[in-house]
This record gives sequence, C-alpha cells and structure tokens, in this order.
Amino acid sequence: MTEYVAMSKINWLNSVFLIATPILAIAGIIFHFAYFGPPGLVELLVFLGLYFACGLSITVGYHRLFSHRSHDASWPLVLFYAIFGAGAFQNSIIEWCSDHRNHHKYTDEETDPYSASRGFWYSHMGWILVEDNKFENDFSNVKDLQESKIIMWQHNNIFLIGALSGILLPVAIGYFLAGISGAIGCLVWGGIVRIVFVHHGTFLINSAAHIWGKQPYSQENTSKDSFWLAFLTFGEGYHNFHHTFQADYRNGHRWYHVDPSKWWIRSFKLLGLKSNLKSTPKHSVEIARMNVKFEKSMNKLSE
Repeated sequence: MTEYVAMSKINWLNSVFLIATPILAIAGIIFHFAYFGPPGLVELLVFLGLYFACGLSITVGYHRLFSHRSHDASWPLVLFYAIFGAGAFQNSIIEWCSDHRNHHKYTDEETDPYSASRGFWYSHMGWILVEDNKFENDFSNVKDLQESKIIMWQHNNIFLIGALSGILLPVAIGYFLAGISGAIGCLVWGGIVRIVFVHHGTFLINSAAHIWGKQPYSQENTSKDSFWLAFLTFGEGYHNFHHTFQADYRNGHRWYHVDPSKWWIRSFKLLGLKSNLKSTPKHSVEIARMNVKFEKSMNKLSE
C-alpha cells in the first residue's frame, strides 16, 4: 500500500466529495432534528424513493445491464438508469463500467482497479481517492457502450445530471409537498444521507464481499457469498456466484435468495421493457458447486 501511494497522486475532487458527504450528512441530521424534529413521512418517502431509484440504477443498470450485458433493456429504462445512476454520484456509466470490467478481468491482481489484495480500505474507497497512471483508462473496453446516445449524453453531462436528479429533485419534491421545512428535510435525507448510504452499499461489494462469506462456486479469487451483504445491497452480496457466472442476470440464483435487482429485472420483463435475460443452467451451477466441494475435500486430505 505504501509503495502504491508513493506512485500515486491524490484525486482531490473525489477525496473532498467522499470525505465531505458523511460529515455533511451528520451535520444535516443534527440540524434537522434541532430545528424541525425527526424526519416525517415526506422525508422518509423521498429517501426511500431515491435510495431505490439510484441504488437499482447502479446494481441493475450500471452493473448487470451495462457492465455484463446480462439482459437487454428498452430505451426508457436506459434513460432512467442514466439519470438516477448519475444521482448516485458514482461517475458515468462509461467510467464505472470500464473500471468494473477491468476488475473482473484482473480480479485480485495488481491491475485490478480495486483489488482486495490491497486491503479492505483500499478496495472499499481508497482506490477512488488516488490516481495512478498505470490505471489510466482509455475506455477501449467499453466501445459497445459508446454506441448509445443516451449513455454518451450522460457521460458528457454527468455532473449536471447528477446535481439535478440527486440534489435538486429531492429539494423540489420536499418544497412542493411540505414547504421550506420539507425542502431542507429532503435535501438532508433524500439528498446527502441517501448519497452516503448508496455509496457505501456499493463500496461494500468491492471490499467486504471479497473478505467475508462463503465460496460455494469457485475458489479462484477472493469473491464471497454473503446473505447479509445481499440484504444491504439489492442482492449484490452473492458475489462468488457472480464472479463465477458473470453474465447471469441473477446474483441470487435460488428462488429464496434476497435479490431485489433480479426481481426488478423480471418485473420489467413481464411489462415488455426487458428481454434476453441470461441465466446459467442449473447443471452448470451444480458442477461448479461439486468441484469446489471436491477441492476442499482434497485440501483437507492433503493437510
């Protein structure tokens, strides 16, 4: 880690934003409680609405649709993901997916942008705070995404779209429904606090999902399956399955697995807005599981 930082320089924009938002969230909560009391129904609904809209735009849109092409989506949904993904403040679809494809291509290696081998905090958010020339991306691995006018529109206007959907929209809804107190409350809860929650939910998949959990499908990398992480991250916590079967639109492949992203995709397929859902055959999943059991048994015998 020391050697890496020495070769890097601080990304001040990312650093200030990621450090300031939790501080502003705590200060905003204290201020709101002091002057307006606990959050009301308006603040709760705006927080939940944008938490799901922005969170699912990352997990379903940025991740499963754009990064892995696990299914197809109609243009209204692509536009939805572009707008509310920007409101999650995790960069544009182009940059996010380029990093993520490199993560899968070089998992745990030095060229993995957020390699878990560098430690929890580096993979959680440290990699965002620094810049390194060897990780400079020319986006050659996302040429397919650059063919979309909606995606390129988002990439070229990411900060404006993010400010409108992630900050000004909750303020406007709060003001319309509850006046100035609602505007302030929705700015705090639906804006700043929600940004922090969505940020660190995503970051946990880069960090915790490579440290804690089980490896039922593959031991080739550090990815793990965790029910608790899946519960907190719209189903993304079944990470060992995902790394093993990257093109699958599901992360939780069993019917009882908590995977809201999977349910969202299936629901819009019924409405005719999604199609070509890719899923791994059951026998392939079971073969992977049996191979891991065999490997673990052989390791115990050798010990």
